[in-house]
Amino acid sequence: MEETRPMLMEYRKYPILPSLLAVMMLTLFTIACAKAADDHKTSKSVNDFSVFWNEFRSAVVKRDYQSIVKLTHFPFKTKGLLDDEGERVFDRHAFTDLLPKLLAQDTGMRAEPETMRSFIERTTSVDNVDATGGEIYLGAFVFELIDDEWFFTRAYIGEE
Repeated sequence: MEETRPMLMEYRKYPILPSLLAVMMLTLFTIACAKAADDHKTSKSVNDFSVFWNEFRSAVVKRDYQSIVKLTHFPFKTKGLLDDEGERVFDRHAFTDLLPKLLAQDTGMRAEPETMRSFIERTTSVDNVDATGGEIYLGAFVFELIDDEWFFTRAYIGEE
């Protein structure tokens, strides 16, 4: 009893301490819950992307441009490889004309040139991609999670 008395007296001196402690514990709990939710969301996003990737890859392998268009978000955007190169925007029709060039584009991932088509054909699994922020970069292509669905949204393209 003697040891608790000074502690009680301290609380009386500083009445805000119990409230502050409760707020700190609630904050830590909230952060832990948010982290767990983000981890679950990222895991779900990667799993969903694997399903999307299989469909996208199949369309590329079959040269089924209509299916690729369905998996693409419009307006589709391209950007040059350098920071000072501007962004271009394409509607469905213009994208269909651009698609062969996009697939012939170098991935930029190897010393020897490799086309995006070749990269996509040989990449059968995307289980280890980083979906943080709802974006995935694969070679010169960017895929985004929009309203809980994955889409092909952008590409980096060299000299047009």
